[in-house]
Amino acid sequence: MRYLKISKFFKELSINKFILIIILFQILLHIPYMNLPPMGQHTWRQVMGLSTANNYYTEKNSFLYPSQDVRVNLQDKGIIYFEFPFIYWIIGKSYYLNGFNHINGRIIMLIIGIIFLYGCIQLGKSLNLSEKRIKWFVFFTSCSPFFFYYSISVSPNLPALTWFIWGIALLIKYIDKPLWDFKYLLPITLITIGTLSKATYLFFGLLIAYIFIRKH
Repeated sequence: MRYLKISKFFKELSINKFILIIILFQILLHIPYMNLPPMGQHTWRQVMGLSTANNYYTEKNSFLYPSQDVRVNLQDKGIIYFEFPFIYWIIGKSYYLNGFNHINGRIIMLIIGIIFLYGCIQLGKSLNLSEKRIKWFVFFTSCSPFFFYYSISVSPNLPALTWFIWGIALLIKYIDKPLWDFKYLLPITLITIGTLSKATYLFFGLLIAYIFIRKH
């Protein structure tokens, strides 16, 4: 009987209320960890990202000149191009509010995680999934260890996946239209940023190829 009540509540809950509950749940679960320094898997990767963000703040670097703390001589400014630096630039800008603080990076990553969950909803709609399936998709995704850990860890994994998911969702939505127009610019841009944020996303090119093959 209790299972039936829960199932009925889950079914009748609107998608907007459902995602708000998921977001609130994620915020409450992550509060104890928001002030912590980098730890766990890929700690070195988190430190690299935070050093770039901090150098945007302390050295006043422009967006196109991300830098690391490793310098080989006095003239070396540590400029390095290892991925699209948007996340680190945003985190660096946030330090102007309260100085260097680990909570800044974790809050911004959690915001990106929320954007990712909305992207999952958009992807489900683009694939013509029922609301019930979309809810389960978002629920299990938000409860996965990958999401729980990386949604507050300063690394390119979740941001890259976020831009890629949104790009694919919008591309599927627009590619079934009879005409090509400027609407393709946004999804293609998002997919490109996702790939630049995590180079291994190039392997997902087959998915994009499938979308175009289905159309043509």
